Amino acid sequence: MTPDDAEIGGRGELLVGPSASTWVVPAAGRELARAMLVGAGEDSSGFELRLARGIDARRVVVFVRIGLLVCTVRPSGTGDTLEVTLPFALGRRSALAVVVECETEAEATELVDRYDAERAALEEALPPPPVARSAPPPMAPGPPTAPIPSLPREEMPVEAAPEETPVEAAPPEETPVEAAPPEETPEPAGRRIIAHVHAELPRRVAVETPVEVRFRLSRRRLEATPGTSSTAQSIRVDPARALTVTIALRGFRLLDETQATVVTRLPASPDQVAEHVFTIIAPLPGRGEVSLVVRQDADLPLATLRLTAEIVPAGSPVELEPGAADATVVEPDPDLVALPSIRIDESIVGSDSTLRIRVTAAGEARECTTHLADKAAFISRTYRRIAGIRSELSEIRNSTERARHGMRRLRELGMGLARALFDAEVLELLWNSAPEGLDGLIVQTAGEIDVPWEVVHLVPPAGVADDGRPRFLSGYGLTRWVYDTPHPTEFHVDSARVRYVCPDYAEHTLRLTHTAEERRMLEERFAATTIDPDDADGIAALMHEGFDLLHFAGHGRWNDGSPQTQELLLAAYRAQQEVPRARYSDDELRRDLPDIGSTDAAAAGPFVFLNACDIGRLPSGPASLGGFPEAFLRGGAAAFVGCSWAVGDDPASTFVEAFYRALAEDDATIADATRAARLAAREDADLSELAYAVYAHPHARMRIDRPALERTAPEGPPS
Repeated sequence: MTPDDAEIGGRGELLVGPSASTWVVPAAGRELARAMLVGAGEDSSGFELRLARGIDARRVVVFVRIGLLVCTVRPSGTGDTLEVTLPFALGRRSALAVVVECETEAEATELVDRYDAERAALEEALPPPPVARSAPPPMAPGPPTAPIPSLPREEMPVEAAPEETPVEAAPPEETPVEAAPPEETPEPAGRRIIAHVHAELPRRVAVETPVEVRFRLSRRRLEATPGTSSTAQSIRVDPARALTVTIALRGFRLLDETQATVVTRLPASPDQVAEHVFTIIAPLPGRGEVSLVVRQDADLPLATLRLTAEIVPAGSPVELEPGAADATVVEPDPDLVALPSIRIDESIVGSDSTLRIRVTAAGEARECTTHLADKAAFISRTYRRIAGIRSELSEIRNSTERARHGMRRLRELGMGLARALFDAEVLELLWNSAPEGLDGLIVQTAGEIDVPWEVVHLVPPAGVADDGRPRFLSGYGLTRWVYDTPHPTEFHVDSARVRYVCPDYAEHTLRLTHTAEERRMLEERFAATTIDPDDADGIAALMHEGFDLLHFAGHGRWNDGSPQTQELLLAAYRAQQEVPRARYSDDELRRDLPDIGSTDAAAAGPFVFLNACDIGRLPSGPASLGGFPEAFLRGGAAAFVGCSWAVGDDPASTFVEAFYRALAEDDATIADATRAARLAAREDADLSELAYAVYAHPHARMRIDRPALERTAPEGPPS
C-alpha cells in the first residue's frame, strides 16, 4: 500500500483517524488503506472513500471490524469520491476499516457474499446505546474532525463486556460474542500464574481530540512502545477464567459509553497479547486521569493502572509518546472479598458524572448505572441540607427531643440519597441483607470521594413497612477503599514519630475547646509532640522528614479561588488579614508529598487524622482531583480520617477519644474502632457520628511502640 492508493474520509458524525492496528484481513488482495472509525452521534453510518487513478472500484471491498465481528461492504457512486454506507450506525462506538483491492470483480463479490452472515450478526450485536437515568440531559459536545493520536501495537481481540443495566433502562437484549476457546488443552481451573498488564496514554492531549488508551495483557513481560519508557507489570490470575477491565475517567469522556467494561482472557501462548483500546475525548482543558481497573472473580481489583495527562486547548502541540503505569503482583485479600461492598466506577467530566455501581452482599450482587448531570450541585445541595438540619438541632435544648428530631430528619435525607443513587433492585438487596449481611461494609472506588456514603440510609422495598429504625450505611462499620493506595493490615506507630497540630488561634472567634483536650490525649496516649514551627513551613518540613501518625485539630476550609483548594488554618490565621504561612493547602501537600504512583496494597504508610470540617470530602468537578484525602492517600498514607462537614466541639472530641482508645487499648480493627467512635458520639445527638469518612483497610490494627511510651510515663512509687 502506498499513501496515494486510497484515502478514507469522515462524513456526518462519523470521525476518521489513523489506526496502528496490525489485524490481518482474512482475504487475498492488496491493502489500500486502513483507519479508525469513531462514531460521534446517530448520523454515523457512512464515510467517504477516494481511490487513486487506475483502481477499479468494482474490485474494492471494505472490511469493517468491531471487536470480534467482521463484515464487508462495497463502495458506491462514481467519480473521485465514493460512498461507503455501513449496514448500521456506529452511534458512539469505534471500528476498524480496511480497504482491500481484489484481483477480480468476481473475488470482490464472493467476499461480500461470504460475510453476509457476519454482517447480520454484527447488526444484532449493536443495539442502541442504553439511556441512563438523568435529571437534566447529559452534556454532549460534538467532537470535531481531528485525527486520533494512536499508538503502534500488536493485537489480539478483546471482547466487549455485557453492558451494565442502567437505572430505569431496559437490560441489554444481547451479550457480546465470546472468543472461541483455544484448541490447546485447557488449563485446570483454580491454578494461578503470573501475567503482565500494561496501559498507555499520551501525556499531553488536546481538547476535543479523540485519543487512545491502550491496555495489553500477556504471559510475558511486555516491551515498551518504541520511543517510550515503561516497566513490567504483574498480576496473579487464573488462566482458565475471564478477566474484566473497567475504565474510570476524570476529565475525559468515553466515546463509546457501552464499552466502559470489556472482558478478556489471558492468551494461551506467550507469543500472544490480548489488547483493547478505549477511545476517549476531553471536553475541557485541565488535568485528566484514567484508571483501568483489572478484576477477576471479585470486586476488589487485581490491579489498578492509573494514568494522568495534561489537557491543553485545541491547537496546542501534543505528545504522542505515552506515559506508563505499573502494578505489582497482588491478589485480593480473601477476607476482604467476603465482605459486603459497594463498588463505584465513576467517569466524570467537569460536573457531569456517571456512576457504575455494583453492590455485593449476602452472597448476591446487583448493578445499576446512575447519571448525575450536575454532580457538584447534587453534592452541594446535600451538604446544605445537612447544615440546615444541624441548625435546627441547635435550637432544641432537650437532648431526647434533639436526638429524635435529628434522627428523623437525617433518615429522610439518607433515604433520598439512596433513591437517587440506587435502583429498586439494589435498594431491595441492601434492605434484605441488613444487618448481618452488611456488617463490615466497604465502599471501594478508583476515586469517587464526593458522596457522603456514611449518611445514605436503607429504603424498605415496596410493600414493606418502615419501622423507623436507623439503617445508615455507617452503622454497619463502613470504611472506604481507594484503589492504588496502600492498605496494610498493621500500622506501626513509634511515639518518636507521632506529631500533632492543634492551633491556639490568635483570633478568639476561631478558638475551639476540643483542641486542648485532643492535644492532652495525644500526649498521654502516644507521647506525641507538636510540630515546630507551628505553621505551614513546619508542616512542609514534617512531610519531608516523615512521620507515623499526624493529628490535626482545628479549622479547615475550601478557599474561593479557581480551582478551589482545601486549606488547613493554622494558629496565626486571621480572617481579615493575610498572614504569611498561616494556611497550608492541598496543593502545597502535593508538592511536599508527591504521588507515589502504583504501589503494593500491603505497603506501609503513615496514619493521618484531620479533625477539621470539610476535609473528608471533595467538591465535584475538576477540583475533585485534589483535596487532602486524595493528596495524602496518593502520597502514601495508609489510613486517612477526615470530617465531611462542620462538627461541634464536644462530639468531635468524643469521636476522637473513642476512636484512638479502641485502636490503642482495645486492639480493635479500624472498622470496629470507627463503629465504637460513632456510637460514642451519637450520645451528643449532633449528627457528628456520621461526619467522619475513614479510608483504610477495615481489618487494620495499630501497633504502638509500648517501650517508648513507658519511658515517657512518670515513675510509680517504689515497691
